[in-house]
Amino acid sequence: KLQFLYFIEPLTPNMSGRGVQPSVGTPVKTPRFDKKTTSNASTTASQVPSAGRYYTCQNCRRAFKLLEGGLTKNEENKAFEWIQDTVPEDMSPEELHQTVCSLMMYTSETANVDTPLCQGCYNALTWGRSGLNEQLNQLQADITVHVEQHRQLQLEDMLAEERGRHCDSELRRLSEEEQRLNEEIEEIEREERLLSDSIREKEEEHARITNDKNILWTKLNELAVDETNLNEQRENLINTLSMDDVERQRLCKTNMLNESFHIWCDGHFGTINKLRLGKLVSQPVDHNEMNAAWGYCAQLLVLLLSKWKVSTSRYQVHPMGNFSTVRKHGSKQHYELWAGATGLWASARYDNGMAGFLCCVDELCRHCLSRIPPGGSIPFNMNEDRISNYSIRLTSHGQSDENWTKALKCMLINLKWVISMTAAHLP
Repeated sequence: KLQFLYFIEPLTPNMSGRGVQPSVGTPVKTPRFDKKTTSNASTTASQVPSAGRYYTCQNCRRAFKLLEGGLTKNEENKAFEWIQDTVPEDMSPEELHQTVCSLMMYTSETANVDTPLCQGCYNALTWGRSGLNEQLNQLQADITVHVEQHRQLQLEDMLAEERGRHCDSELRRLSEEEQRLNEEIEEIEREERLLSDSIREKEEEHARITNDKNILWTKLNELAVDETNLNEQRENLINTLSMDDVERQRLCKTNMLNESFHIWCDGHFGTINKLRLGKLVSQPVDHNEMNAAWGYCAQLLVLLLSKWKVSTSRYQVHPMGNFSTVRKHGSKQHYELWAGATGLWASARYDNGMAGFLCCVDELCRHCLSRIPPGGSIPFNMNEDRISNYSIRLTSHGQSDENWTKALKCMLINLKWVISMTAAHLP
């Protein structure tokens, strides 16, 4: 009977965790056969134990079916043969159910186990003694391990206390070190404040020096610009001086009298600054040109007399442009060196003026000849009113325009010779 009651297999648990449900069919209310259950007589015939009915394990509370799942086909056949042999043929379903219930109650009271049980719980009850021994041995081994671990934990606690004491001393030492470091930090912060003040002062001084430096650089740049300008001016002045020196040297080599009073010839005429002196029948000369030429001659003679520091003894020339005159010393009478527009060329006053002018030229040439080294000579000799046997008087006996023009030309040549002597022998 016990074998019949425990040839059962638990159903597969539901993964939802809400208990175990039958895998097929609709679950039915399974009777509990324990010591507290006395009667289930009201159970219908459909609840008679069979291979398809569901029951609840009174130990693990899982649903299961009788004679299905964990038995082989041969074991199931044997179980059903035992049921058939045990149960009378004339027993009704109600009686059979009542008999099963009574059997379950008896089994629960006798075996001190609530029935029915699933296959796992049955195996734990019938064949679990060796397992319990193994569990006992395992528990004893675990106790030994736990005791050893407890001893090790006590030893670790002792070591931890020792480390704690060491840590306390180390903590005190570190606290003292921290206090010392805090004092050093305060000292460093104090020094840092002093350094910050010093740095700020240095920065202010640096800014001031930088400002002064910028001002000095600005002044230096201005001075450099001024220096550049002055150098340029100096170079310009040097160049100007150089050019002036070249010009001075050129001018020193230049005969200014010759440049100012250029004496040359134009055919039969002698010219001074391109103005002709004399006249020809074939080449008449305007009286204004003649008067201007006599003005240049009077001015040149006065300059040469002043240059050679010569004082004439008989006549004095007064240059007045086109109206120059000659005055005789000791007399207030003037002789004209110009002719009027009326054509009075044969005037005695005009002849006397030309003769007085020639006397002054003769005295100048003789003075120059006395001042120059020996060997020199006057180009054309002069004597009173004659020069190279030509009379300078226009109204003299037998005078012609050609001879008078030649006399004037010779006079101009003598003046040019005096100019050259002046340039050669006077500073």
